[in-house]
Amino acid sequence: TPESTNPVITAGGTLTYTENGSAAVIDNSITITDADDIEFSGANLTISSSFTTGDILTIVTQNGISGSFNSSTGVLTISGTATLANYQIALRTITYNSNSEDPTVTSSTRTIGWVVTDANSEGLGAKTSTAETSTIILTPINDLPVVTAGATLSYTENGSAEVIDATIAISDLYDTQLSSASLTISSGFTDGDILTLATQNGISGAYDSTAGVLTISGTTSLANYVTALRSITYHSTSVDPTLTSSSRTITWEVTDANSDGAGAANSSGVTSTINITALSDAPVVTAGSTLSY
Repeated sequence: TPESTNPVITAGGTLTYTENGSAAVIDNSITITDADDIEFSGANLTISSSFTTGDILTIVTQNGISGSFNSSTGVLTISGTATLANYQIALRTITYNSNSEDPTVTSSTRTIGWVVTDANSEGLGAKTSTAETSTIILTPINDLPVVTAGATLSYTENGSAEVIDATIAISDLYDTQLSSASLTISSGFTDGDILTLATQNGISGAYDSTAGVLTISGTTSLANYVTALRSITYHSTSVDPTLTSSSRTITWEVTDANSDGAGAANSSGVTSTINITALSDAPVVTAGSTLSY
């Protein structure tokens, strides 16, 4: 009585894939053998380790072989009865790519598991191979965070502290967290200028009154940083705040928290403006002595 043997697939290739890259062949060294079948009826490729939203496996329909990729599970299901040779060719053309802007958020590698099923040509039952694996190593690209600003504050001498720019927005394709930021009075800095941030949501600030720089630290969400930056105030303790200039330029920069391991990235500097209205302080004369003549 004949017995049906399992097909055998061999794999083991390693693909190095760079974020935003074109689809690349996963393993062109795939081989298939089967002691008693010359035809195959199907195969599965599974991202069996570190599947991440955005991962895509693709096979081009060929020689009666087609595939359907489930983007929620990371499984490419291949169907169609064709020769062993045609299946081997088809599997060698399967590609990987990612449409994620943070493909290493879960891991910098993927493990691809391959199995094939023969076509039961001798009528003893279709057999499926043991899974073999290939590896994908991902190289992330460090996208910079982006800050937008541009508001103008009108400040009157001796006034209370006022919010500099309530329109601040931050975006980051990679990171959902930031680790630090800085505000610099990059133009018009005058003794008495003060930038203030109230500690909040793990974010605190230290102001250097000799340099006009507010250094902000604390790792937390991008949303919390937006809230914090929108609350930063300016005021002046000077009785002559327009001594050097009647305006100030405030430059904003942020640094992300390196969630993907590609390195913390700094945004480009963007600016807001403060226009200062001076008050005319009357001169003061003191007297009071008495002359006896």
